[in-house]
Amino acid sequence: MTESMPFLNETLFHPGDTLVVAVSGGIDSMVLLDALVAIKDRFRLTLIVAHVNHHTRKENLKEAELVQAVAKQNQLPCEILDYQHTDNTNFQQAARYARYDFFIQLASKYHANKLVLAHQADDQAETVLMRLVRGGTLSAIAGMRSQSDMRGLKVIRPLLNVSRKQIEAYQKAKQVPYLEDDSNWQDHYTRNRFRHQLLPLCFKENPLFLEKTTQFTESMQELTQYIRKEAKTLHDLLVSYHEDGATLAIDKIKPLETVILRELFTLIINTLSKDTIEVSYRQLQELVSCCHNKKPQMEIDIDQSLVVIKHYHTLDFVREKPTYSQYEHQLTGFTKITLPHGATFQVSENISNSRGKPYELWYNDLDSIFPLLVRNRRPGDRIHFAYGSKKLKTFFIEKKVPQSERETIPLVFSKNGDLLWIPGYYRKRTTPGNHFVRMEYWKGNNHVGK
Repeated sequence: MTESMPFLNETLFHPGDTLVVAVSGGIDSMVLLDALVAIKDRFRLTLIVAHVNHHTRKENLKEAELVQAVAKQNQLPCEILDYQHTDNTNFQQAARYARYDFFIQLASKYHANKLVLAHQADDQAETVLMRLVRGGTLSAIAGMRSQSDMRGLKVIRPLLNVSRKQIEAYQKAKQVPYLEDDSNWQDHYTRNRFRHQLLPLCFKENPLFLEKTTQFTESMQELTQYIRKEAKTLHDLLVSYHEDGATLAIDKIKPLETVILRELFTLIINTLSKDTIEVSYRQLQELVSCCHNKKPQMEIDIDQSLVVIKHYHTLDFVREKPTYSQYEHQLTGFTKITLPHGATFQVSENISNSRGKPYELWYNDLDSIFPLLVRNRRPGDRIHFAYGSKKLKTFFIEKKVPQSERETIPLVFSKNGDLLWIPGYYRKRTTPGNHFVRMEYWKGNNHVGK
């Protein structure tokens, strides 16, 4: 970067922007704030300073005080989050979620259109190296973007092509106040080991290492942007969202290239979780393999709040793994009942306003019909045919009945214990009589008959 070039990436700003600026008190964010103040009037920017006190070090209070003082000096509003980590969850992950929730709340409060972060070129190099070593998705290895989207809020990083040395030179020249975080020198943190041990080796091999890293990330991001665009088109065409999650037809996506499939699954997961789940490369590969696996039914846990269930020809992304309760109803006459999963079962006389093809049970004497037993399946259930019998489980597998439907579909038994009807899959032939009762089963507006 030459003297004639702007310090910040000014293409990320537009006249009249309202910016939430994340300021920790360290050199990068304090320099960022100073540089933003310098261009504030030229771009007619509104700046809101946001600081998070993690209460992990005794210096945290001094950092908060410094940020507040500089904000006050520049007549900027300053908001502070006092984050207290009190449970047994991963601190880094929980603190990150808390920070971004805080930033989004501030953006809403001040009607801000952008969040500004102080990541710089050395951070980018460290991130790429860490993800290469640790493994990750293509978009993860591509590194941080100068602008991205988080839950509808635009995130910009105007220092992403500025080196640590340039930031130090700026701080020295303008005497920008900051506080050094002592933990930055402790090598038990992964990022610090990369910073202190690997990066110097990379610079030794090639003094232009940061420039090469920038070229790599820009090329990778162009590639991922193209893949994301293709996946987004397919996402809008093929994915069906509903109250419980999302559904995808396997036959429609099996011919797709693996790299498109991974991005498609990432889009679905991000949409359902509102970008709160960091899906791993391994999980994405499991989903891809699931599509090509001959097993008709599989489950893949993505997170505590999301599971993917394969039902023969569909992949269901559900926010909560479904649970099924047993039910049993003894019907002593004509009636209509609602089952635990919300479906309706009805027994009526002769002609009714049928929603489809019902099951008609003939009789001469009603006492030979009632009571009927309506329940879901139990271990050991069998279905009987003229040639013999088989386990109901085997019958369901042969008929490719989805697991969820196996657990909820009603089985209708006669007063003698004979299985009469499984809506949509089986009906026992009965001897014609002078009258008949009509049985119907429907889910929502969809009648199920056979």
